[in-house]
Amino acid sequence: MRYVLSLSALVGVISALPFQAVVDVGVGLTKPGGDDMTILCNSDTDTSTGFCASEQVCADGKGRSIGSCGTGVCCKIEASCASTTSFPVTYFTSPSYPDSDSMDVSCNLNVQVERKVCQLRVDFVDFELPGPERDGRCQNTNQFKIFSPSNPQGILGGNEQIGLCGLNEGQHLYIPVEPSDVVQMHFTLSGTGTVPNSRVASLSSQTDYKWNLKITQVECGADNEAMNFLEAPNGCLQYFQDGFGTIMSFNMDGISPFSPSQDYWICVGQSTDDQRNACGVEIRAQTFGIPVDTTPGQEDGALITDPNNPYKSVPECQLGDRLVNTRAKAQCCVAPNSASLGVVARDDAIPGSLRYHYCGERLGQSNQIVTNPRPYVLNVRSPKWPKDWEVPEWAVGFQLQYKINTGSC
Repeated sequence: MRYVLSLSALVGVISALPFQAVVDVGVGLTKPGGDDMTILCNSDTDTSTGFCASEQVCADGKGRSIGSCGTGVCCKIEASCASTTSFPVTYFTSPSYPDSDSMDVSCNLNVQVERKVCQLRVDFVDFELPGPERDGRCQNTNQFKIFSPSNPQGILGGNEQIGLCGLNEGQHLYIPVEPSDVVQMHFTLSGTGTVPNSRVASLSSQTDYKWNLKITQVECGADNEAMNFLEAPNGCLQYFQDGFGTIMSFNMDGISPFSPSQDYWICVGQSTDDQRNACGVEIRAQTFGIPVDTTPGQEDGALITDPNNPYKSVPECQLGDRLVNTRAKAQCCVAPNSASLGVVARDDAIPGSLRYHYCGERLGQSNQIVTNPRPYVLNVRSPKWPKDWEVPEWAVGFQLQYKINTGSC
């Protein structure tokens, strides 16, 4: 079931393209049955996705058959640097993929949005780049940026284009679009940056990089079950439909710092195939570290002794288990320079509690919360902090395990 996310309502509750493409890899798709429907299909040999097309259309678009599809083929389109695509599904890869690269490169793909399409879904099949600086921003010479008419300040929703970098394999995001839009995806790599290695063992050296992005043009309001399944509610940068899974902040590797200038929404929706009654979403933090305001005079909470260092004082809200900033007599996590995870939830360790913002070194007292009520959404927010500010080592973002609770509510 689709819901429309009202950003203004939830906030109240929770408180010019610079490059030109030169190679065209696919314009003018003739869809099966005319212009009626895009039919998605799966590879016979791996997890790749393609679309049904005639052999001629697939060949003209420099694609290859990965399976059969009615009277045609399941066509997979792969593109790399200096390319343009308008096909329903395109894989955008680094120059030597699946092998890694180490040379400096400026690489872009232009996506021309087709009729009936209202969203692009980008799946990070592979993404291993050098990590961010100590202020959480990606290096200017080692980053991935998306330039979209709907998100001129960047897809993470903040007020600066910070880009993505580090490790993002398994992530996904949605970009709202209109027919005839051109969305540019651009990588800049120096070949000298260090790739975080806490989760990666696939690269031959710490400066090698690679990527593989699956870009799907989502047709909204179509009489097409596959497209309807892919379509995300309005306003959601990420959309999770499985009954359980993992939600992570971008650039998350357990070491790299949390990024500034973010303001986006994560939505969790029960699959239409699951007819059980959803009672809430249980969220458990495996890793949690979201920085708080330490600016003298506006700290996020009264200064207390750091439990990990008796010679150091920290704002009380940094501990993560406090609800109230006693210095400002306000909720924790809403100080001007605090970042936060916004979600209406209760902490099982505090009977009767209801909290709207989470930050610091823990996700509440127990590192486990249950959302309430619908819709099930999380707001990731961080301010634009100075470029000379070093994010604390513990503030590495979040890795959350979620589970939709079903049964008697």
